[in-house]
Amino acid sequence: ASLPFQEHHDTCHSVTETIQDQMPPALKRPQCIPLLSQHDSENENGANLHPLLLCPQREGVYWDLVQPEGRVERIVKERWHPLRDLATFPALPSMTVIHPWLLWPITVHASGMDSRGVTIADVLLAISRNLKIPVDDTGRRTRMSYLRGKQMFVGLTVSEIGGDVWELVVS
Repeated sequence: ASLPFQEHHDTCHSVTETIQDQMPPALKRPQCIPLLSQHDSENENGANLHPLLLCPQREGVYWDLVQPEGRVERIVKERWHPLRDLATFPALPSMTVIHPWLLWPITVHASGMDSRGVTIADVLLAISRNLKIPVDDTGRRTRMSYLRGKQMFVGLTVSEIGGDVWELVVS
């Protein structure tokens, strides 16, 4: 069986070094500055996430992040679909999604699908599109490669940063 990397037989490079050379470089995330929540609420924890986006979940959205966005876009064209529901209560005009292995925060903006704020579909599409952005000049390696083969959206959890920031959970 052929390996997805070239094996070097000289004393300077081991197979492990070769694999590490082909992995995305380890990056340190810049310090995030928590912003004030975008809504007025007595809830000091900020907005509450829709149950379909929460992790862990009993019933939720299981989304392969490498699937074409057209699938979600076709689904949400239906008159009513749970993906058209607001992602948070109260509704937010935007929210941020982070992951410990990603250098880049993902900002989700309301698309206008619901005039009140960000929808579940907005969250899935923003994450999916963001992870497809190339990180090298060839365009072959994308931000998705930093998730180390994990491509299934499992949900979001409350981040330690606070505000309107959630952490992405993938499997």
